[in-house]
Amino acid sequence: MATFDGASTPAEGWQDGMNLLTAGKPAEAIAVLQRFVQNQPDSFEGHNYLGVALAQNQRFEEAIESLQKATALNAQSAQAHYNLGLAFEGATRKESARREFQSALQLDSKYAAATHALSRLDAGASTPWQSGEAATQSFGSQPQNARSLAGPRILNIIGGFAAGLVASIICAILWDKLTYYTGWQIGYVAIGIGFVVGTAVVFGAGNKRGLSLQIIGALLSLLGIVLGETLLAMDHVRDYIAQTPNSPNAAASSFDIFFFSLSILPEMVKESPMSALFALFGLWCGWTTPAASKEEIFPEATATDAPPVAAVISNTPIDAPAPTVSTPAAHAPIDAPPRA
Repeated sequence: MATFDGASTPAEGWQDGMNLLTAGKPAEAIAVLQRFVQNQPDSFEGHNYLGVALAQNQRFEEAIESLQKATALNAQSAQAHYNLGLAFEGATRKESARREFQSALQLDSKYAAATHALSRLDAGASTPWQSGEAATQSFGSQPQNARSLAGPRILNIIGGFAAGLVASIICAILWDKLTYYTGWQIGYVAIGIGFVVGTAVVFGAGNKRGLSLQIIGALLSLLGIVLGETLLAMDHVRDYIAQTPNSPNAAASSFDIFFFSLSILPEMVKESPMSALFALFGLWCGWTTPAASKEEIFPEATATDAPPVAAVISNTPIDAPAPTVSTPAAHAPIDAPPRA
């Protein structure tokens, strides 16, 4: 407990207000957060959450005032500018809303919610507040790992796997032919395979990203690299068989040659250990390319996007300050997400 002006107030009072928002009680959250910001007027989180709660209660002018204080306390917070834009939009001050959404994008060019909001303004679509969706948004508390895995849906995962598999096979064939006909064993191609496969996974998943797609990207990159090396070994085995017509292996089928070539890959790696290093770099590219950005791991709420997952990492919001510290966080807690 910390004491301010003789009153005993929880140092994490803004989190109490956030918890009320989690429970879908924005009106009660307003009372708690107003008391908190009176005692800690320099709390970025307090003004940010208060602005969200006021906006959810259709008190847009008051929300604008509170969120302007939040952006003044932390001008580098894209989320706060986005929240302020939503409040301006609710007050039908569209040009001001547009300016705040643009500010959010200037601070974070990958801020998908702000991009969507600008598109909505340009299209003259109904505001989220007119539809009633934004007014019913509340906070939740789902663990970070669960949200990361829940990002892409099953169809995204299937599409990402299919596109990545096609890319993996094509890259393997191209690598084999390039090496066989030129005689150049270029290790950097393995890195390229990882990047191409990872990009294909993202494309096939509808530009979704996340841990599940990272796993797919890494595994399919490994498949492409191993398949490419196996195909190259097969070419050399066929050449050897062709040059020795009396060889007992002359009647070997393609399947026999494939599995034999696959079995000698460890020996090939021993002879050229650098190839293993390039393969690891390729796996890394396949893993990192579909990685989720911060906004996708912690999605901000928009009225029309209403993500199905929560916008709080766990029971502790993003960058929560120490109990006795009122310094504004470097990054804003995430805006109002949809009701769980």
